[in-house]
Amino acid sequence: MTEQQRQQLENQHKLIGERGEDFVLAYERRRLYAHPRINDIRIVGRADVSRGYDIQSFIGMTSVSPDRFIEVKTYTTTPHFFLSASEQAAAQRYGTNYCIYLVDLSQVSLPGYQPLIISDPLHNLGEQWQEKVQTLEFTYHDAALSTVPKDFDTKTILIGCFTSNEHLNWILRTHCYNVRQGLINGSVPTNEMTETPGYLLLYDVREPRNYRIYDISGVSTATRQQMLSMRYPNPHAQNYLLYRLNSRLTTIPIDIMALLATHNDKNVRTSGTPIYMSGATLLQYILGAPTTPGRTINRVYTNQGKPWTAATTSRLTALYQTGTDIPALAHEFKRPVEEIKNQLHLLGLL
Repeated sequence: MTEQQRQQLENQHKLIGERGEDFVLAYERRRLYAHPRINDIRIVGRADVSRGYDIQSFIGMTSVSPDRFIEVKTYTTTPHFFLSASEQAAAQRYGTNYCIYLVDLSQVSLPGYQPLIISDPLHNLGEQWQEKVQTLEFTYHDAALSTVPKDFDTKTILIGCFTSNEHLNWILRTHCYNVRQGLINGSVPTNEMTETPGYLLLYDVREPRNYRIYDISGVSTATRQQMLSMRYPNPHAQNYLLYRLNSRLTTIPIDIMALLATHNDKNVRTSGTPIYMSGATLLQYILGAPTTPGRTINRVYTNQGKPWTAATTSRLTALYQTGTDIPALAHEFKRPVEEIKNQLHLLGLL
């Protein structure tokens, strides 16, 4: 890795970290909006990294001086973080007053998003966190993520989008997702597949990597007047299919961009038109998650078998040397784990 590439990588990591810090600063000031010393909630780590924390704040409204010391860690997909020597020392020094705020950068733009908070991390990291040998690097292992629902591959999956924060808030408030019926753009026909989906994959049309998956408990029809009575923003169709959402699943890591590129053909459908497919087809786009014993899933890696370029090789080297693990590299480069390992072997890195 050249000095220029190293500097570019450092600058990129710095910008990512600062985005997380800015989010947590705003979050803490909202949480303690009436505190008389709200201006003392501030970022302190940028000026002095030896502190071992990024933000000073208050535990509650009765705190008279800063007594919560926050280290901000950012991630996407799977929560993970590394504790440096100065952060370990600060965690030891402040004990229960020291907190790690884990910020999922793919979720920060969603209304109501809250970071995952770990108080006194040296003592309160439970069995869901796995520590790598000889380092204080932690990766989150969620039992719900290690398997998909048993009936998922036998169900029809509705892949739909929300178009604005107002639209998403309506979905969350009513626990419903609507699809137009009829002949206008974005509508779907009435058939067995559209009337019996088992799950909804709901993505942000502006940033599809922001998605969530819900269990569908039933389906009904609704007229435009009924949608207005439910305060749905700007209904354009006369009739709708209305899917009742039950529980939200732990997000299954899907290569949503590859899926939309494959199935959202702009020549035959308007962008954002709902897509219906079998769960077995959707699971071909799963990335990085272990599967249920006995179930075989053919993962789709859009770069599998393609030649490595100088740019991708350089990026692979940089990411691996800065601690990115192989499953994460597989997700990043859209290649199977074995291809990543082989390339690292050829580079003399593994």
